Amino acid sequence: EDGIRDYKVTGVQTCALPISEVWGDLQRAAGAAERLMELLAETSEIPDTGTQTPASNTALAFEGVHFAYPSRPTHPALSDFTLEIAHGESVALVGPSGAGKSTVMNLLLRFYDVNAGTVAVDGQDVREVTLSSLRDSIALVSQETGLFNTSVRENIAYGDPTADENAIVEAAKAAAAHDFISELPQGYDTVIGEAGLRLSGGQRQRLSIARAMLRDAPILVLDEALSAVDAENEAIIQDALDRLMEGRTTLIFAHRLSSVIDADRILVLDGGRVAETGRHGELMAQGGVYHRLMAEQAAETARVDAPVGGGGALATGESTQPTYSEEAQFAPTDAIVKAEGLGWFAAARELMKHIGPYRGKLMATFFFGVTRVLALIGVGVVGRSEEHTSELQSPCNLVCRLLLEKK
Repeated sequence: EDGIRDYKVTGVQTCALPISEVWGDLQRAAGAAERLMELLAETSEIPDTGTQTPASNTALAFEGVHFAYPSRPTHPALSDFTLEIAHGESVALVGPSGAGKSTVMNLLLRFYDVNAGTVAVDGQDVREVTLSSLRDSIALVSQETGLFNTSVRENIAYGDPTADENAIVEAAKAAAAHDFISELPQGYDTVIGEAGLRLSGGQRQRLSIARAMLRDAPILVLDEALSAVDAENEAIIQDALDRLMEGRTTLIFAHRLSSVIDADRILVLDGGRVAETGRHGELMAQGGVYHRLMAEQAAETARVDAPVGGGGALATGESTQPTYSEEAQFAPTDAIVKAEGLGWFAAARELMKHIGPYRGKLMATFFFGVTRVLALIGVGVVGRSEEHTSELQSPCNLVCRLLLEKK
C-alpha cells in the first residue's frame, strides 16, 4: 500500500510539472502574439497625407534644411543644408561619422520630416507625395544587404515580385552575379541561409545590386555599398554599380573615398553643414578637408598592406595638434546622437513609455509564475503529509500506541 501511495503522489507531482510548464508556455505565446498584433496595427508617426506621385525623370533638392533628432532637439544634425541634384547626376556625400550623411538619406526616404526647409522631388515637396510612390521611386543598395532565408530567385525578385524568370536572370547578369549563381548546387533555386550566410560578402552585395537592377527605380541610393567588400571583388562590384547608375539620379554615401572618385560631384559634410563641394581633382587641389580625409585613408591602407617587420624607419615626429581623422574617430554616429543627452530621469521616463503598454502582461506573468511555484510547493507538502499520515496509521504503529495507552 505504501508503494502504491508513493506512486500516486509521485504521479501527481510528475503531472503537475508538465501542466505548469505548458501553462507558462501558453502565457508566453499569448503575450508574444499580442505584441505581434500590436506591431502589425502600429501606424507611422510620419503622416501619409500626400496625394501626388513623383515624375519618372527625377531631380532632387534639399533647400535650407534644418533638422534635429527628437531625442536631441538642441543639437542639429543638419543646419541650413542645401543641395540640388539634376536628373541623371551622381552626387557623393562624404565626411566623418556624425556629419549628417545618414540624416540626409533618412529625410529623403521620409523616415523623419524636416524641422525647417524642404526636401523636394521634381519640385514637389516630399510631404505632398504619397509615401508608397516616393519609396517605390527609390532603389537602395546598402552595406546591410537584407537577404532572406530563401532561394536566390526569390531574393532577387524582392525588388519586383511581378518579374518573370528572364528579367531576374538579366538583372543577375547585369550585376555580375549570374556566373556564381549558376555554380551553386541548385542554381537560382539554392537557399542561401539567413541573411545570405552561405554566400561571401561580395556575392551578397551582387545579389543586392541585382535586386536594385530589377526594381529599375529612377532614384538610386548607395549607402556604403563597397565598405564590406574586399579588394578582389571591389572592381567587379564597382563595374556593376556603374551600369546600375546609368540614367539614374544617384546619391552615394561612403566612408571609403575610392568609391566616390568618379562621381559627378562630391559634397564634404562636417557638423551638419557642407564644408566643401566639387569633383575629386578640384577637392584634392584645394588641400582642405577632403584632401586630408583621402591622405588619412591612403596612409591607413598603406599600414594595413605593409609587410610585418619590413619597410623603412617609422617617422618619429609627434604633433600635439589633433588631425581631422582623430576628431572624427570620436564623433558620435547618427544612432548615438539620437540617444545622447538623455539624463537618468529622461531615460527612465522613455523606458516606462515602452513598458507601460505591457504592464498588465508583466503583472500576469509575475502572478502565474508565483502561482506555479506555490503549486509545486503545495504538491510536495501534500505528498509528504500523506506519507507521514500513512506511517502513523501503519499496523505496527497502531499496536504500539494501543500498548502505550493500555499502560
